[in-house]
Amino acid sequence: VYLADMAANHVELNTIICSSTVHACSKGGEWTQILELLANSKASQMHVDAFSYTTAVSTCSKAGKWVEALGLLHEMVASRSPLDVVTYGAALSACGKGGRWVEALAILDGMAARRVESNIVTYNSAVIACNKGGEWARSLELSVEMAANHVKLDSAMYGVAISACEKGGVWTRALDFLS
Repeated sequence: VYLADMAANHVELNTIICSSTVHACSKGGEWTQILELLANSKASQMHVDAFSYTTAVSTCSKAGKWVEALGLLHEMVASRSPLDVVTYGAALSACGKGGRWVEALAILDGMAARRVESNIVTYNSAVIACNKGGEWARSLELSVEMAANHVKLDSAMYGVAISACEKGGVWTRALDFLS
């Protein structure tokens, strides 16, 4: 409504207004409105800042819209927008919710290539994606990778890793996590 009023009053959309509107829409879970606003911003050749993109990725992720979240991540990469662990974490969360393990592993690889350090949140989402996608062995590999990268497993991660062992029928590996 406000954006239509702005247009009627010849007020030009700018990065600050866009960012504020994306943030407000995010609070209400209005991912479709955010995508429309970003599309209009890009169509008018306006720069969309990393904060707006990250907020949009997060909002799509919370809504379970992994396709849209990953599309925004790809737009950020294409536009050379700065990517941080928060942005990647939101995209990985979307992968986790959707069981999109291939995409999750590709995002982890992209993080490493861009020297963005993974943390418990990013790994946890990737492990969940692998578990939901039936890739229990890969989720266990990620648990080992976490330890190698000095990322401390929390109780939720131990639970996910032990669940992967159960799904894979490798109960002896589950005991390894307890020792």
